[in-house]
Amino acid sequence: MFEKLNLVGSTKEFVQNFLQSQTGQAIDFQDLSHDAGEGTDKVVVSGQGTNIATFDLCNPREMTVAIPRDPDPNVVLWPACTRVMRCGGCCPSELFDCEPIETVTTTVGVLKSKLPYPGSQRFDYLGVMFIPIEKHVKCEPKCKVKAIHCNPMQNYYENDCRCVCKNQNLASLCPSHKVWSDDQCACVCPNRNTARCFGFQTFNEDTCTCGFSAVVSGNSGEYVVGIGLVNKDGHIPVIDQNVGKQTVTPNDYARTTGMDTENTTISTVTPTTTTPTTTETTTTSTTPKPTSPKPVDPCDGLPPCPKNWKFFVKGNTCRCIPAIFNPGQGRK
Repeated sequence: MFEKLNLVGSTKEFVQNFLQSQTGQAIDFQDLSHDAGEGTDKVVVSGQGTNIATFDLCNPREMTVAIPRDPDPNVVLWPACTRVMRCGGCCPSELFDCEPIETVTTTVGVLKSKLPYPGSQRFDYLGVMFIPIEKHVKCEPKCKVKAIHCNPMQNYYENDCRCVCKNQNLASLCPSHKVWSDDQCACVCPNRNTARCFGFQTFNEDTCTCGFSAVVSGNSGEYVVGIGLVNKDGHIPVIDQNVGKQTVTPNDYARTTGMDTENTTISTVTPTTTTPTTTETTTTSTTPKPTSPKPVDPCDGLPPCPKNWKFFVKGNTCRCIPAIFNPGQGRK
């Protein structure tokens, strides 16, 4: 319907081709009326004392265009602007812009002069310079949103002047804590741009909440501090405020705590046992009694943890974790 409005050239044409009464009857421009106020009779629009705005059709008209300036600040091109035919006027909908569909390039002459020295009261005349300027010949209302504005996940619908997601059918499948994004063509967190995560928390795109998730063992790539280890009850709810968010990368995490993510590794020491030996001579033989293996501390022999960190033993693995966390067994 809006595309048809692009062909309208006047208010009278709009009334004749697009308006009808509430009962479905055709309306004549001469019969248009409006309420002039409570307790008054209807006033004919075309009558005396009533003015209908003139439709400003999308077409070329003279408009002010700036003359490109010379890169030398001491050079003056005169005049600084001129009037050229350019597209202007209104469109029937906010979906459209008045754009040129045919253009030509014309040239205009300007006077070129230069200030000979600072404080001079006159400019030195350097001659006439011809500047190319684009002139609009024909104009039409065109969609503001064009095919080039669509991403690979979208199709362009010219009749609607919009991009539509190819997977639009998935919009109804978004979980309750997410909303559908027509720009990203996916279910997204509504609080993504307003969520504020504190300390070492980072924003989780799956749950739309803040939680702990930081790599502190750079070489092994293992998550030493994570949701399961530090916060077994689940994610910490975000504080939804209209403020900037705080994110912490592994390197930021290391700089804050003093942990060296490049050189810190997880060491595992496997308990060893002593194998009994039998000694035999020509005269006598003895069999030593087996000895019980000495318990091995997996943290023995490891370099100390950084400041404000502590050893944490899990199974036969010794790790360093922030001292503020207390997941269970730990050593200073």
